[in-house]
Amino acid sequence: MTPEEEFKIQVEQFIPMLTQMLRTKQPLSVAPSFVPRNAFEQWQIYESGATRRLYVYVAGTWRYTALT
Repeated sequence: MTPEEEFKIQVEQFIPMLTQMLRTKQPLSVAPSFVPRNAFEQWQIYESGATRRLYVYVAGTWRYTALT
């Protein structure tokens, strides 16, 4: 296999995640409790009424900060 073919295979693995990143992320209505599968899922926005939070999955747990 040529280096170009290997590179193409490696890049193709990221196409689904890159496609996801092009879309606007919808806020969650409940706090996240799942384990993220990739770096894109590691960041979540939560919105319920006037409460808005940015959740980040760090060291095996979800942490958040308030958004204004």
